[in-house]
Amino acid sequence: MRPMTRRPLGGGDPSLVAVDRADGSRLREKEHCVSIPPRDRPLGETSGSGQRPARELSGAAMDFDVVAELATLQQEPSWQRGDRNARTLVETDGFRLVLMGLKVGAQIREHHTPGWVSIHTTTGHLRVRTAGRDVDLPVNHVLVLARDERHDVEALEDSSFLLTVAGLRRET
Repeated sequence: MRPMTRRPLGGGDPSLVAVDRADGSRLREKEHCVSIPPRDRPLGETSGSGQRPARELSGAAMDFDVVAELATLQQEPSWQRGDRNARTLVETDGFRLVLMGLKVGAQIREHHTPGWVSIHTTTGHLRVRTAGRDVDLPVNHVLVLARDERHDVEALEDSSFLLTVAGLRRET
């Protein structure tokens, strides 16, 4: 299978690119980069929402029941109405741990992250496409991606995974 390739389309917008996918299809899209926006609250705490209360995101020693956290996510309206839901478990300067659930067929479109990424499948089966290859991630498999490695994610089954991002630099 051919890897994904990217080339600038020009026209004055440097973020507009053509993407030749491994399956032979071609896309025209904007570059997608996950970034860390400036915060309106202290690092290490959430502001809460209508779906969930505020909570601490940092500490000297934190433990989580991933099965219970996932069950909570699946009870929220975001999961009931959509194809995904996520909860940040830990966020400190330069490090983030997120539990994410995706319904079968859900996709996270191609993007890159300015930090090291690990994806650890906790339930189901994911496929991650990078510029170099497709990686199947059944339960208890882990993929590590270097900084700025372009990738997309697809849930081949109802799935959940722990996303770790390390080495992020916060925008000021």
